[in-house]
Parts: sequence; structure tokens; C-alpha cells
Amino acid sequence: MKVLLLPLFTFPTGHSKVSQTMGEWIKRKYPQAEIIEVDLLSYSQPKLEKLISTFYLQWIRWSPKSYGFIYSRWMGKQKHKIKDLSRNSLITKYFERKLYALIEKEKPGFIFCTHSFASKVATLVKQKHGLQIPIINVYTDLFINGVWEVEKADYHIVPTLSAKKEIQEMFHIKDKQIFVTGIPIHPDFTERKIRKVGDRIHVLIAGGNTGLMDLNHLHHLIEHYPQLRFTILCGNNKKLYKDLQSIASSTVHIKSYIQSVKEMNALYDTVDAIISKPGGVTISEVIHKEIPLYISHFLPGPEQVNVKYLEGHRIATCVTMDAIAKEKDQSFCSPLALDQMITQMRKYRLSCSHTVLEAIESVFSAECKEKYFKQRCVFPSVNHPSSMKKISS
Repeated sequence: MKVLLLPLFTFPTGHSKVSQTMGEWIKRKYPQAEIIEVDLLSYSQPKLEKLISTFYLQWIRWSPKSYGFIYSRWMGKQKHKIKDLSRNSLITKYFERKLYALIEKEKPGFIFCTHSFASKVATLVKQKHGLQIPIINVYTDLFINGVWEVEKADYHIVPTLSAKKEIQEMFHIKDKQIFVTGIPIHPDFTERKIRKVGDRIHVLIAGGNTGLMDLNHLHHLIEHYPQLRFTILCGNNKKLYKDLQSIASSTVHIKSYIQSVKEMNALYDTVDAIISKPGGVTISEVIHKEIPLYISHFLPGPEQVNVKYLEGHRIATCVTMDAIAKEKDQSFCSPLALDQMITQMRKYRLSCSHTVLEAIESVFSAECKEKYFKQRCVFPSVNHPSSMKKISS
């Protein structure tokens, strides 16, 4: 059996991380499955993908407000309006042809989409060519933007109960087609061990892959809270990592980019709170580990919408590095504040009806019972190692 994973872009994003996560969950449950991961953009036009990804990153860095404005105008539109705009575009038709050729070549049994554009193209291809391949949308933020093809997808792995209710009310999707799991995270992220807080509360400061932090704020923060212990993740920002070496001490640890999931999981088990930006995958990891979350900054667009949900449900607390660095905030990392966030995280986790593995098992089981699909879903009895390949062009 082949499973096709469709993220977008080759550089690290929440979409690509969730795609890899889905592949890992499938491999561990069905080791004989062949996982094929394809970035639709680089597969179709490698040079164009590099150009667009470079422009995208620079745009967010240098003009976040304009990015947020365009995002809210385009992604935030009602779904039926978006559908009409993109269905007949030449760009969409081009990617339809490319994806159909890939499907004809690989003949997958399932298609998992972790990006809204991939979802739209995949459902159009399925409808146009009468394909009998189930398409599963896996949403990577705490909301569902207007570009996702919801109505014609077969299954939905959604982040929240409110997202489930929204698409049920709007598209009348059956309950058995929707699985509330939270944003999928790697299976190596384990349940948080019961941990006693030591003499010093341990705070993790994470700036994302690029290590977006203000050096002066970090200096002031450490000075104003000598009773706390800090670990600072610099991501791929080598200059920040080098600059921070001067303040490294027994209570301040500096780390560069952590690629290993197991190493990150182990680090999570040692901390009592985290200061970070609200990327979808990071949010889900932190909630799973029940680590109180302080949001120090966010980008306009999806992160801004994530923040609205987190604050509204009191799962996280927004702070500014400038505010907590310049004056002592008595509530910052207080036992009461930390306990309140943990309580709300537990409520969120209890609202999830399925684990990611349960959702995958339910989809595979339901489809394999369909008469027309039996031949494509049969799992060989030989338990040979699974394979996972990426196709980029």
C-alpha cells in the first residue's frame, strides 16, 4: 500500500513537519506501507519553489504587516468565495496536471494533505478524473483558513472541537469523517513525567528555527529574574548563539538548533514554562507536554489567529519581552499562573476525541471495508521494513 503525503515548500514549516509526523505515525503502525512525500511546488517547478520560498521568507521578515493584511484578505474569506476564485485559474490547472501524472505513476491508496493549496488541487484532480482515492486533510493551525477544500475532502484531522463544529455546520460533514486530535506531533513526544519544581523554576526561551530574539531583552530578563533558570534555544541563528555565550552560566544554558525529536522531548521534560512564538506545531507539542506557555511575539497571519484562540481559552499568556525585562512582573512564572495554564491545557486535551494513531486507524479501517477499495488496501503478511521517500522534482 502506498500513502502520498502532500505538504508545500521544502524549507521547514509547520506543514512539512506535520507531513513528516503523519508519515512516521503510519510507518510505526503499518511498517509495510510505502510512504511517498511530495512537495507539490518543488516537484512541479523546483526553481519556482526556491524563488517563491525566498520571497515568502523575506516578505514576512521585512514587511509582516502587509503579509498579515494580504493573509486576512485572502485566507480569511468565506470558503465558497475562495473556491470560485481558484477553481479555474491557470496556475491551479497546471498543478492539477502535475499531480494527476504523479498519481497515475505512483497509484497511492491514500492522500494526506497538510497544506490548503495541496488539498484544493488534490480534490479537484479527484473530482475531474473520477478517482477513488480518499483524501485526508490534516490541519496545521488552530483554525481552518479559507483556502482549504473542506467539502470535497473525505476525512478531516482537525485541531479543535470548535473547528469540527465549524465545518460540520458549514458543509454538513458527517461526524465519522472528522477526528479531533489537536495538531499532530511526532510520536517520540511522550507524556510529560510528573515533575517537582526545584529551587529554581526552569524557563525555556525558544525563538523558532531562525532564533528571532532581542539580545538586550534577554540580558535584562536574566538580570531581573535571578531566581529563575533559563535555557535559550537559538535555532539556526549562529550569531545569536555566539553573542549569548558571554552570559552562559550555571543558571543560563545556551543551545543551538535541536534537530532530534528525542532530545527536544527530553528538554521539555526538564522545564516548567516556555517563552515562544505560537507556531502550530510548537503549540501542540507544548500542550501535549502541559508546559505553561508565554507568547512573547507572533507574526501577522496564522500565528495571530492562533494567539486569539489560545488567549480566549486561557491556554497561554501573552507577554512582551520588553515589559517583563524592564520591570518585575509578580505574576510571571508564579505557581498560580503556571497551574492555571496547565489546567486549561488539560481541558483542551480532554476535548480531543481521538489520538492521531486512532484517527489513522479509523480512516484505513473504514476505507478497507469498502468493496471497491479492498484490493488496494490489503496489507501483505510479510512484516518487512517500511519505506519512505521524498520526491522533489
